Amino acid sequence: MIDADSPILVLKLLRSAYWFDEGLRRANKANGGFSFPRAQALVILNVTLGMRKPQELSDAMGISRQAISRLIGDLVEAGALVVKPDPDDGRATIVEIDPSAEDQMRNTLHHAHLLEKKLADIIGEDRLAVLRAALSQDWGEPDLP
Repeated sequence: MIDADSPILVLKLLRSAYWFDEGLRRANKANGGFSFPRAQALVILNVTLGMRKPQELSDAMGISRQAISRLIGDLVEAGALVVKPDPDDGRATIVEIDPSAEDQMRNTLHHAHLLEKKLADIIGEDRLAVLRAALSQDWGEPDLP
């Protein structure tokens, strides 16, 4: 069994993502905004990254088409997302941030910047710059050597 203190990078990245997720949840809740379960928050983040087709979201998150449809439906009901016809494929749909939720999304991004500032205070601005640069690089395909 692998423990949380293992040197495996993916575990450390996951723990770091949870740190940001928890911080954003707390900030949004304190400010009367959305506070979604992690799976729904991941859908919103992926839509923010430009993934607009349910199949793209399903593939990116590694979940079934049915599961992504349920998550999208819940987020539409909550007023965070809208589903529209895909202009390139009349049989398909695309997902967008609901215009009524854009202010909340801007607040969430503001809170994310504040969390980055807190992280810079913890690890140092120079380390944060290196981390940001490393995570911004195109790593190519994840094929094993």
